[in-house]
Parts: sequence; structure tokens; C-alpha cells
Amino acid sequence: MILVVEWMGVRPLWQLRRSTRIERAWFLVFLLIPTITLLAYLGHKAQFGSFFELRDNRLFTPYERVITQPGILLSYLYDLLIPKAGYAGLYQENYPFARSLISPPTTLISLILVASLAGLAVWLRKRLPLVALALLFFSGRSSDRVHRPDARTQVRTP
Repeated sequence: MILVVEWMGVRPLWQLRRSTRIERAWFLVFLLIPTITLLAYLGHKAQFGSFFELRDNRLFTPYERVITQPGILLSYLYDLLIPKAGYAGLYQENYPFARSLISPPTTLISLILVASLAGLAVWLRKRLPLVALALLFFSGRSSDRVHRPDARTQVRTP
């Protein structure tokens, strides 16, 4: 996430002057190399064989969770932009799981809209860097939620 903030928010604001060799080295050593290393490690440790299988007593597969997240993300955006009286907040349970890209039909539309938000952010990066940062941060929240444990499977102690 720090790499996104640096790339989308901070770097475009510094374009008044050319970045120095030290700034480029800092970016490479402290942001780019650690990010690539982490992604390589996570890719190595990922269990791709069980991506479509039920596990840990959950009601959904990791694949179903991944394709459900864009719909949840767009419902959050809707709830933030159009407030409702008596609304319970952003945390809601019992959201219907997407079983495939076309079941429910809104799944594919949600995926396209979230990808479009990310594309718009990259396109706006030089003209409106803080708007681009906000869009990419919001659309990137989907991927960070995918790997968190489900609240229903956690053991909570009083």
C-alpha cells in the first residue's frame, strides 16, 4: 500500500523538479524490491490447488470470496455516496456469495466496474494525483480483504 501511495500520490506532486539519484535508489531499495520479494514469497506459498475447494468449515471457496469482493466494494461505495436513514453501517453480514462470474449477474458487472476504477486512477495519475490515489486505494481494498479470516470462523473470547 505504501508503494501505491508513493507512486500515485507523492511522486506526481514532486514533479516540479527531477528526482535525484538518492530518491530513485530509496524508492528501489525500500519500496520496489521489498514489494516484489513479498509478492514472490506469497506466490510461492500460495495453495493454488485448493483455490476452488471448501476448507476451514467455511461456506465458500477462496475463489468465491475473490469474485464476491468487488460487489461488496461497490455496495460500500454506494452506501458512502448515498446515505440512508437507519443504516447499520459498513459492516454487514449475509451478503450473497458469488458462485461464478455470472451467478449472480451483478458479479461480472462489479468486476468490470472495479477494474475500471483502477484504470481510471492510473489514467488520472498525472493530472489529478490525489483523486487517482483515492480511487486506487479504494479499488485496492478488495484485494486486502480477500486474505483476512472470515469473522464467522474466528473464535472470540469475552
